[in-house]
Amino acid sequence: VLPELRKLTLQYTPFKWSSPMVRNNLRSLNLRSLPTTNIALNRILHIVNGNKSLEELCLHFSNVLSPMLPLGCVTLPELRCLSIGGHYLMTSLLDALITPALQSLTLDVEGRDPIEESITNLLTRSTHPPVTTLALAYGVSNAPYYYNGSGLVASWHFLSELAQLRTLQIGSTPLDPLLSSLGVPDEDSLAWTCPSLTHLALRAWPAHIDSISKLVQMVEARN
Repeated sequence: VLPELRKLTLQYTPFKWSSPMVRNNLRSLNLRSLPTTNIALNRILHIVNGNKSLEELCLHFSNVLSPMLPLGCVTLPELRCLSIGGHYLMTSLLDALITPALQSLTLDVEGRDPIEESITNLLTRSTHPPVTTLALAYGVSNAPYYYNGSGLVASWHFLSELAQLRTLQIGSTPLDPLLSSLGVPDEDSLAWTCPSLTHLALRAWPAHIDSISKLVQMVEARN
């Protein structure tokens, strides 16, 4: 029992989900489980629910079990940075959060299904927080594992809701649809997607031979 503890990081370290150390009104929590650890999703949410004052939350679990009970929504009113990675079921954790102060969102989950709907729903539930940084499948060491033909994202329309986005980091997704979304607006629309964007990073993306020239044209047009 550590009543004054406010920041906790456990990397590849065994721990009990019911430990008072992880239910302590923390301000920063970073948990990366051992590959052999199996934990039910509702127990991960139980940990989060015990720390309503979190400002930074980073969760990476390689093996996750389906929830034993339906997941309820958890509001984290002060959360600014959220990072979720690992097993594809971790996307369901994103569907259970309300984060009205969110500024940075990082998702490195296994790409079983496109995740743009989960991102859109999070933004809507959280009354469109001022997100300035978004990273999708960018920090993984084996990025092609996340590529499933259409990538982690099937449609980039949700970017139009991120008017304050300044940094976008994308891995393992086809390049052309992203360039089309960020490029010159259609004649029917005068609004640029992500008008505040200043930093774009790409890695491990399958591309056609003319994709580089399209990328250059997009950058020049935005500049």
